[in-house]
Amino acid sequence: MQKFDLRLYVFLTTLEAALIGIPLIQARSLGAGGYSLPRLILLLAWLILFASCIRLSNSVFKQTEFSEKLKSFIRTKYFLIREWLVVLNLLCWGGLALFFLQPDFLTFLWNSLPILLEQYWLAVLLLGIWSAQSLFALRFIMPEAQSENILLPKALQIFLVAFFLYAETAVALNIAPYSTTAYFPELAQSFLRGQVDLVNPLATKDLTFFNGKYYVSFPPLGALLMTPLVALRGVQEFNILLFNIFFAALGVTFTYLTLEAMRARGLSQLSWRGHAALALFLGFGTAQYSITLRGLVNFTSQILTTTFLALALWLVLQTKRRFRVNALLAGSALALALLARPNVVFAWCALAALKFQDEDFSFKRFIQWSIFSAIPIAAAVLGLFWYNQIRFGSPFDFGYEYMLVAQRLKDDLAVYGQFHPHFIFENLRDNFLRLPYWDENCRMLAFSPQGTSIFITSPLLLYVIARSGATKQSPRSNKETASRYALAATWRTGAWLSIGIIALLHALYYNSGAVQVGYRFSLDFMPVIIMLLAFAFKKKIPVPALSLIAFSVFINYFGVLWTLHRWCENF
Repeated sequence: MQKFDLRLYVFLTTLEAALIGIPLIQARSLGAGGYSLPRLILLLAWLILFASCIRLSNSVFKQTEFSEKLKSFIRTKYFLIREWLVVLNLLCWGGLALFFLQPDFLTFLWNSLPILLEQYWLAVLLLGIWSAQSLFALRFIMPEAQSENILLPKALQIFLVAFFLYAETAVALNIAPYSTTAYFPELAQSFLRGQVDLVNPLATKDLTFFNGKYYVSFPPLGALLMTPLVALRGVQEFNILLFNIFFAALGVTFTYLTLEAMRARGLSQLSWRGHAALALFLGFGTAQYSITLRGLVNFTSQILTTTFLALALWLVLQTKRRFRVNALLAGSALALALLARPNVVFAWCALAALKFQDEDFSFKRFIQWSIFSAIPIAAAVLGLFWYNQIRFGSPFDFGYEYMLVAQRLKDDLAVYGQFHPHFIFENLRDNFLRLPYWDENCRMLAFSPQGTSIFITSPLLLYVIARSGATKQSPRSNKETASRYALAATWRTGAWLSIGIIALLHALYYNSGAVQVGYRFSLDFMPVIIMLLAFAFKKKIPVPALSLIAFSVFINYFGVLWTLHRWCENF
């Protein structure tokens, strides 16, 4: 086994398996005589594991036929074993880091989780050590093996990396897990009572006051998703921070899966590492980093929109599913996204363009796909109309006219309405041209609350513009390249159409995104932008682009500090 001593590895594994039994036996409920069924099952599983390790040790040291079969199995399943070991590593070390830094942070997942880790942290530590040494051992078994991508464990790895990076940032900055302006947990509680208004809200900023009642004007997806959790835990115990982190990490994962599906369709040539870098750029190199760590109602809606849009893009690329099922699933994901931010419905153009360029395309099948994908979208739109009707007496009234916002915004709403060309210049300046300013009180450069140019906070996006012309087919293109660009022409058109319509609505909107780092509303189409970036690059992301990704993460981390007033009292 390439100079690797299997006997030493098996001996260490058996020793670690034996040590894992110590916390299991010493657990308080067992030691006190409380032999609950779950812990008895856990203890039985450990006994089976330990017995298996003893048998394995005996087989390896005696070099029996079983040990040879084991070696053959490891070589055959090398990549699968390696990827799941990475997942186990991330779970063990990430969970231990959170537990030792802030145990209470884990209570949202499960009330008993901090207590269990307190009793079993040694077992988790030993599992982490074993999985790490197993990864090390595998490098000696097949050092010449080429990398192979296995989608499910890779996606779990991306999710865990994003989740733990968000969580570790929150813990390191001691961010409160609750917010008086989250509102969706309170709205979920109202739904459980059969109401659509808030009763005695903790705060009123950004609420809508209509006919003597307080309403959340934002579409209700956040509250709908929170309803089961609020029913189980109650509003007071609801951790809005961890809710945001979970869905933001899920959005990063769906973006990665979308890029991997692009490669299967010939729309991207990047490796899984390149796709992982672009997906993590979305999570940490854009406005998503700062909004995830703030429990504001509108930021939660923004996170959910990005996540379900990325899911819709991934689902539409899944050609193995039946035609109508694919349409319904992709349409349902986009319907969920518009239940958070309705303007994202125009991303349907990008979805339709992806389906339009299928090799087995026919106009009749495209019309059928369009109809079936539109069914859940139409249902969501009708649901929003009904929701508005029972709140404000009109299906088209979202309640912004009565929202408790700054007086300047109230005046703009009264004069121009929610959408008007009057706002175009100011919004374009805030989102694309505004630079950081020198804050005399802080004695440093600071972000403007109205926004900072997205090309400063996320400069990687300059590549979308720089490469847009370069992606046109050149006379020297080979057949493979020419076929790739011909295949992509339709979906790129649909992608830019979606981006253009949504960005136009942003420009016409009566504010540029409230307190934000960069162009926060760009998250409405950021998964589509990431797809365009993946197509623009060739077989790997160039070093300058990687540097811009690193810079984007760096500046958005300081955006997190700025929004949390960790530099000084700003805005």
